[in-house]
Amino acid sequence: VLNASYSDNDYRPATCEAMQEAVDAGMLVVVSAGNAASDNDARPVSPASCPSAGIITVANSTADEVLHPSSNHGARSVDLAAPGT
Repeated sequence: VLNASYSDNDYRPATCEAMQEAVDAGMLVVVSAGNAASDNDARPVSPASCPSAGIITVANSTADEVLHPSSNHGARSVDLAAPGT
């Protein structure tokens, strides 16, 4: 398992290539959705928006199981939310 708990405010193909190499090597890659309160479907960021079935993108939820106001989101690009605040 590779935990990439960081986010870039831009989409970087080189980052996605590196993440895909990890997936191809048999790793499960877990990444942060980001903390800019933006829609990753509308404005892709790396590594959260990298197109790979082997990458799990996690948003930040509150203890009340709602999306934290600062968390990025995206119906297509974010897989789940977990408490982080």
